[in-house]
Amino acid sequence: MKNAYFLATVILLMSFNAIATEKKHHSKSAKKHSGQKQAATTSKQNVVHSASELKAPAKVDMGKKTDPKNIKDDNYHNEQDNFKRPENLPYNPAPLNEPKKKIQGSENVEESSSGASKTTATPSVTFGFDAGYCPNSTPPDNTVAISSGGFIVNAVNCGIEFNHSNGTGIGSYDYSTFFGTSTSSFSDPRVIYDPNADRFIFMIQSGHTSAESALFIAFSKNNSPSTPADWYGWKYMVSGFAPGVWFDYPSIGINQRDFCITGNLFDDGGSSQGNVMLLFDLASSYSGASPVGKNWVNVHDGSGQPGFTIAPATEGQNIASYSGVFYLVSTLSGGGNYVTLYKITGNASGSPTYTSSNISTAAYTQSGTAVQPGGNILANYKAGCRVESAIYLNGYVFFTYSADYNSGGNDYNSIYFNRINVGTNAISQSWSFLSGSNYNYPSLASFGNSATDKAIIVCFLKSDASTFPEIRFKYFDDVMNQLASSQAHAGTNSVNYSFSTPDQRWGDYTGIQRNYNALQPEVWLSGSYGNASELWTTFIAQINGYPGIVQVSEVNINDKDLVVYPNPVNTNLFIKGDISGIHDFPGLYNTEGKQMPIDVTRKGNEMFQINVSTLTNGMYFVRLSDGKTIKFIKQ
Repeated sequence: MKNAYFLATVILLMSFNAIATEKKHHSKSAKKHSGQKQAATTSKQNVVHSASELKAPAKVDMGKKTDPKNIKDDNYHNEQDNFKRPENLPYNPAPLNEPKKKIQGSENVEESSSGASKTTATPSVTFGFDAGYCPNSTPPDNTVAISSGGFIVNAVNCGIEFNHSNGTGIGSYDYSTFFGTSTSSFSDPRVIYDPNADRFIFMIQSGHTSAESALFIAFSKNNSPSTPADWYGWKYMVSGFAPGVWFDYPSIGINQRDFCITGNLFDDGGSSQGNVMLLFDLASSYSGASPVGKNWVNVHDGSGQPGFTIAPATEGQNIASYSGVFYLVSTLSGGGNYVTLYKITGNASGSPTYTSSNISTAAYTQSGTAVQPGGNILANYKAGCRVESAIYLNGYVFFTYSADYNSGGNDYNSIYFNRINVGTNAISQSWSFLSGSNYNYPSLASFGNSATDKAIIVCFLKSDASTFPEIRFKYFDDVMNQLASSQAHAGTNSVNYSFSTPDQRWGDYTGIQRNYNALQPEVWLSGSYGNASELWTTFIAQINGYPGIVQVSEVNINDKDLVVYPNPVNTNLFIKGDISGIHDFPGLYNTEGKQMPIDVTRKGNEMFQINVSTLTNGMYFVRLSDGKTIKFIKQ
């Protein structure tokens, strides 16, 4: 993460002592990468490169440094806590009622591919809540993942937080506490959910010199890991596989058998020293044993140049066939006219190899800084044209990055969305921009209603001279037609961290993930907007968009397992029985498949009580995290 002003490893919703630390500036490496243009080199496409064994990591005693604590309602409002929610927001947030509209008028200038839409969705925010944020560090570096049962893991640079899908906080930790270590210089968290194993994987880097650079990796033991004890933790010193350098800009992804981490490497002077690609066996990692892993240092593109921010294409819809092969993609950081597709063949438990091939594209160049209201205060973007997000789905790799767009002699940041047919290496590209506005930090997820539907949602941040930094998202259908972007959350003020003037850090990431167990296509996204106090606030949003296609059971459950009463119901619906195996709160849906706000109380392992008094009369469905669906009538 470049130019990070990391003043403190801040504490989360508890009265821990802040540990002052400053993150090393990356201005030298950023400058070097921004000047990296493609060179005329001898083609080295599809050369097979073997992996090296990854040395065993040190086991981490999760949470042993201090006693873990759970979030309490009043902790969100404790002025001494550095990881918190805004003072003027409720702990249990209400759903967003403001309708989301397409951008109208002359400001909407968007390119799109041609062709009829296979399935046109109308994505909108159906629920959202503010999560923890870091008042003493910037940028936030958002990441988020949601389990099939609706358990959310959300992280920013100062800590990790756990929530139910109704916004209720469960627990939160600063990273020194979470990993049980005295290490304090953490940044760039990444989290992913594995729907095949029903587990989470979390990683974060620490240290900004070759002597201290390390990767902390945690694999959850279950599908609702709300305390450090619910995770297996490991620490990899970067010097163990790449001596004399330190690690930055992590990307992560999974297929059916392996977990991949990539990152860039820098020497202690800040100059680029290539990259690293790590591959871990999921089965050994989930068992609690030392993960079986392989690595490649200085992965090269098809022209023999070191790749920059190589992004693993994580599986988009839990496709069983995505195994034994892993795709990755990169761009040239300073701009060029090709992208590189990498292919790992084999698994971490065996002898994997990789090949790379360059694919020609329209020319792209590095974007610059982005303005926000407030004169000379800038949201700084100097990370190059790096790929921010990639997924694999049914023979295609989808990826997105920011690059420059020039309009009327002025340069703006735009979003480039691409997909590659991995069988033919044919690439389709689309880009989006608003004249006078800046789009940055994109992430993407599958939004198709089947494994063959190539619809995508892209989440990103926007700012301009008259728009406070905000969070938006955009829909691309199966043939890459696009809708105008929609607002997930507006900014309420410019961002102005006193220690970060005159330029203000932005990004460096947004997070997004498909809910694999939703009744209709659904994604959850995470980003940061400028709040009233001129700081970043994390917002987590649920996006739906296919009304009327949901298949829901119309079976009333009333057997030895669960009893539902009264039905019909006016005020409180009770679901009584053994719910010890149900780890998350139920979801509530109307007959169109739209998820509704839910006011639910769990009473031990015996009962859910759902207040339905605010619902209009009609038929509804309750979906439990174990897959059971309950029909009831509100009257």
